[in-house]
Amino acid sequence: LLQGDDPSFERFCEILQYIRYRGGILNGYLSRLHYTGEWLYDNQQKGVLQLPVLRESEPFHPSVSFMSAHCDRYPALKDHPDRRLGIRQIEDRVSRLPLRFIPKERLTSATDIRDGDVIAITTHIKGLDVSHVGFALCRNGVPFLLHASSEAGKVVVGVEPLHRYLAQRKNHSGIIVARSGRPERFK
Repeated sequence: LLQGDDPSFERFCEILQYIRYRGGILNGYLSRLHYTGEWLYDNQQKGVLQLPVLRESEPFHPSVSFMSAHCDRYPALKDHPDRRLGIRQIEDRVSRLPLRFIPKERLTSATDIRDGDVIAITTHIKGLDVSHVGFALCRNGVPFLLHASSEAGKVVVGVEPLHRYLAQRKNHSGIIVARSGRPERFK
């Protein structure tokens, strides 16, 4: 998206707004894409991402409710009943999005994951769809996770292949894979 003749800060902000807000339009707190599943889907609709149907994937329908269930954790929701209602409506829509994921039990080293694919790690945590995001870095065709590690306190490439990384973490249920697209707006 940042390719072209204008590497300015203003251009960066324009692109950031486009990918971070529903339909690319900043219109208050509720226009922000708060859930990763919705961020993926919205950016697919805009052509920023592709959500490939990989052979290991299956439908993914999380019951999203974390923000409305924990309004006290979000200052922008705490004292704003209108926003809480809006978040609940958004969560209902997010829970019905036509997403696909690869359950971690079906993920092996032989997948169609490519270098640079966005890896959204799905979770068993009640009310959430995704708990962590990184990028695929393939070594000899085997995907590893490039991500910001809370344990290491920095960006790292996982020491074990992605399928082993997921297998060792009980709250991770699988992954959603997204690829870079080519939106007409930024060509």
